[in-house]
Amino acid sequence: MSRHVALSAFLVTVAIAVPAGWRALDADIQSDGPALRPERQTLELDDASVTVDLDRGAMRSGDTATVTLVASAETAHEVTVDVTALQDMGYGGERVQNPPMQVGDKTIRLHAQPGGGPPAIASFKLGKHKAPLGNLEWIDFRVSEHGHHKGDSAAAVLGLATWSGNSFDATLEPPASIPSEGPFTVALRIKNTTKKPLANLYPDVGERFFGLQGLDVAPQLTNYSDADYKIEEVEQPKPEAAAAADSDNDSDDSDKNALAPGAERLFIYHVEPTHPGVNHFTFVAYVRSTNGGAMSSLVLDRPELPEPAPAVTALK
Repeated sequence: MSRHVALSAFLVTVAIAVPAGWRALDADIQSDGPALRPERQTLELDDASVTVDLDRGAMRSGDTATVTLVASAETAHEVTVDVTALQDMGYGGERVQNPPMQVGDKTIRLHAQPGGGPPAIASFKLGKHKAPLGNLEWIDFRVSEHGHHKGDSAAAVLGLATWSGNSFDATLEPPASIPSEGPFTVALRIKNTTKKPLANLYPDVGERFFGLQGLDVAPQLTNYSDADYKIEEVEQPKPEAAAAADSDNDSDDSDKNALAPGAERLFIYHVEPTHPGVNHFTFVAYVRSTNGGAMSSLVLDRPELPEPAPAVTALK
């Protein structure tokens, strides 16, 4: 999770506005999934280059993801590649990484030509619509030369998260007003809609998802060079009950700060843009708990700076 920063420094932007009829998770993933897609990758072959684009970075389980491929070469010719969908299977006993499970495989023939040939599409339906709530899976799409889709052969790899739906409520909320430049805040509101306390809440908020074999899937924060912003959770005073729990040195390992049924908790994040002039921002939140999980996304566009007034020259 992001490092904490002082609460007092950002009170001016902490006010949060929740539009009427704010979108539910399904609408978030359906509409914002393309904004969360990973960056284009390129497969370099001996006589051609193949660009690989994935149409989204997150989607509901049971939906369809699309991989688009374009081949370029100095001399026009045909190129054949394999597109393999691999589901991360996590760790097994003694923290040994399990091999991924192949959940799809297509062979695609491309026409390579100078400047890029016509695009080819490979579509994959992943998971089931009726999967248990709170279930997140990570899928890697591996594009390689035909007949070389296994082992350590050269490949372009892009991934996405599939999501079965929230087991409790989580909503990313925009600020009441967004400045034309400089930092601002967003908030993540979590509500326990279950009948049991939500223990060990762990929220991640970032620009897009990333996934590594055997590791937790979490939103990407600032660990890549082209990130549009840095994000840090604003440190908030703990309730008296939570502070008392922290000072309790008994052997009880239960989460004394669990979120009770019907209760809400607000996490506030300071956003520091990293590139001047960037006015379009994407956010995705993934909240883990002992009792399930939740996901939300948010796309913000802030107003552009007004054009400077032309200089006026006084007449003599």
